[in-house]
Amino acid sequence: MNHFKIFGILFLLLLTNFSSFSQSNKIIIKTQFELEDIDCNSKINTIRIIDIQMFYNGGFNSVKKIESVKCSESYIVPKFKGKFKALITAEKYLPTEINFEINDASADTIILNKKLFRSDKTKTLNEVSLKSSASPIKIEGNKTSFLVKNNDGLNNGTVLETIQKLPGVLTDINGNITMKGSAVTVYVDGMPTNMSGQDLTNYLNSISSSSVSKVEIINNPGAAYDANTSTNVINVVTGLKNKRGINGTLYSATTVYKNLKSENSLTLNGLYNKVNWNLNLGYSNVESENGMNKSIFDKLNGNTIDNNSLNKSVFKPLSIKTGITFPLKNNNFDVKYSFTKNKQNTKNSSEYIGNDNSVITEQYSNGIQDTGSERNEITTNFIHKFENPEKLFSLNYQFYDFNRNLNSINYSNLISTQYQNINANLFSSRINKFKGDLTLPTKLLKINTGFKITNSNILSNGTYTFVNNIFSNTNNILFDYNDFTAAAYSEFYKKYKQLDFTLGLRYEYLRFSNKTNGLNNTTQKYSNVFPSFNVGYQPNSFTDVNLSYSRKVKMAGYQELDPNSSGINNSLVTDGGNPLLKPSFYNNATLKISLFKYASIDFSYSQANNENYFVLLKGSNNAYKQTFESFDNVRNFNSSIAIPIPLGIFTKGLGYLNNINDINNINYIYLFSGIRNTKYDKEGYNNDFNSLYYLGGYSQFILPFDVRMNLQYTFSSKGSFTIYNVEKPFSKFDLTLSKSMLKNSTKIQFSINDIFNTGKGFNALFENDKLAANVATLSDSQRIKFSLTYSFGSYKSDAKKVQEDIDDRENKKSSLDIKL
Repeated sequence: MNHFKIFGILFLLLLTNFSSFSQSNKIIIKTQFELEDIDCNSKINTIRIIDIQMFYNGGFNSVKKIESVKCSESYIVPKFKGKFKALITAEKYLPTEINFEINDASADTIILNKKLFRSDKTKTLNEVSLKSSASPIKIEGNKTSFLVKNNDGLNNGTVLETIQKLPGVLTDINGNITMKGSAVTVYVDGMPTNMSGQDLTNYLNSISSSSVSKVEIINNPGAAYDANTSTNVINVVTGLKNKRGINGTLYSATTVYKNLKSENSLTLNGLYNKVNWNLNLGYSNVESENGMNKSIFDKLNGNTIDNNSLNKSVFKPLSIKTGITFPLKNNNFDVKYSFTKNKQNTKNSSEYIGNDNSVITEQYSNGIQDTGSERNEITTNFIHKFENPEKLFSLNYQFYDFNRNLNSINYSNLISTQYQNINANLFSSRINKFKGDLTLPTKLLKINTGFKITNSNILSNGTYTFVNNIFSNTNNILFDYNDFTAAAYSEFYKKYKQLDFTLGLRYEYLRFSNKTNGLNNTTQKYSNVFPSFNVGYQPNSFTDVNLSYSRKVKMAGYQELDPNSSGINNSLVTDGGNPLLKPSFYNNATLKISLFKYASIDFSYSQANNENYFVLLKGSNNAYKQTFESFDNVRNFNSSIAIPIPLGIFTKGLGYLNNINDINNINYIYLFSGIRNTKYDKEGYNNDFNSLYYLGGYSQFILPFDVRMNLQYTFSSKGSFTIYNVEKPFSKFDLTLSKSMLKNSTKIQFSINDIFNTGKGFNALFENDKLAANVATLSDSQRIKFSLTYSFGSYKSDAKKVQEDIDDRENKKSSLDIKL
């Protein structure tokens, strides 16, 4: 209870920072526009032209132009609500702009602060004015955002398919998502999914990418994120911009190659009396094939085991996601609910051939596995709006409930003996999470602080029955996991000239217990401090340099802990988690250089005291075991580069860049490449593997009749991939053709995934002092898809009100008097 008392006191302290709301009908705009190489106190008179534009009638329109020769000026204007943009120009200097908004919660003084850089020092680079907001890629510090909504190469499929197309993302041998060779934590709308392994894959496959606005990759997240967060965070943002009335998107797709696949989703959202709401419905029917071939050699006695398996699955996910936001005076309150239901039927067949001291043993198996799961999630969020828009207070509560029921029966024929394995697993996971955050801007620095309290419970009950014509035997494995976490953090941000500094400190207390029948119960407590920092440097208007460090801890996921995770347990192979795994503590460092907010080069290093990997171990009676083990002192080295190239520069020169308003309407290629290597210390395991490099790109070409063609290619070489050595290169080539019609309300798409059928699996070598295993994965990655997307807008009944708003702004814009 002491932890709850501490956070209760902290919560009361946060509440005392609420400020009063300003009712003034005037507002002061203070400009601070410094020019490079000119001191603000000098007598050199360089005119700065400030064009203030207001958003109305579908775009930004000029309402007032001001000329100034001073660095700092103040102007009094009416407090007219709306979105504004200040475009600042000066002779021999690169133009720049600032976006701002005036609303009921705006402060009495709005400060516009920018530094203008000389154009003659940038040579040909002064031609570039490509707007990052219009680019499909945007880099901000340690965050890279990929636009999905208008990117035909990313928005035609499921969220999992979108994520797998991002640079540096690969699915490992066991189907887990990795980025640059390291584990990934997946968020949806800023909240962790709380899932791992196949459950996470199924969940991401149930969400249509047509409901996604963008995907964010956060490298080396700071103290505001949970300490139990991987080196890389992928945040899927599903919220689309709301308009008056009802608007939405209807998406339907059919795959016609080999295995049938249909995807359907409906997204609705709207705005009524300042109340925002959204609803997303999705249903799919997917047939797929995947398998794995293993050839295992026992170094001690020379025996061999060959195991070939093939799974044919029918996957039927149903998803519902809804949310509503209420404005309450100076506050916002929103409630979101997400429900996913999945039914999966899998028919599996396997062939097992063992050479035991020159005696050949053959076994053939066929089986059926039925899996049903339900996921419920409720989140509530309260935000208080202060007079200062940079000041923020929020409270968030998340309840998560996931249940899975797995039943399988496997018929096997071993020589002349027939037997059955009947397995069942009941799994449930429940999580409660409460957190608060407060941002306080001061004259010296900005402070971001908060707290979190979380408790979770995982219960897994596995029943394994072996039956033959002589006897039957039933074995039961019960796994019970509970944890409690209390955390507090503070981040301090300071900007000084062209430098900005962020220093973070997070404290977490963790207590967890593990109960598994047949093993000793485990209860552990951890109390740790997790520091982080980020240093940003902007030498000019188009270059950003970021150096960051963070210390993190990764708790073993339930798939890694649960001995019942796969439901496989027979006389030849056992497959399950290891409940004795311990947390892994990381030190992460990243250096990133970005140009124009969309091109980047980065270097990263991560060191963990231990990391948990999926391994093959020698069992008894010519069998083997698949489970997880800890590896010590794991080091990951990564470097990558990415750059978009508008193709018009090859025919029109660099001046072409100055005319680009929206990169989505031009021909371009986005190229990326990287190299990574993993080293570790573990007795009996070899890690003397070469580095693995990857490269690729995706592109857009606008063809006749305004048909867009998107091509995407990825290549991964031989080399080190965690504890495996990839034996054969991997490549994949995708094509998408799209055409918008009926005033862009309807879009038809045709796509071929994996045109040359080269991306159907990995071939890798796993080796220790007892076993050497060649593993090849198989999947039906080659697909031909047709899809239709229909977007519809607001009800006509709202058109009159929208026009009244426009007319009102037209009448008032002439009275937007700006006085010195």
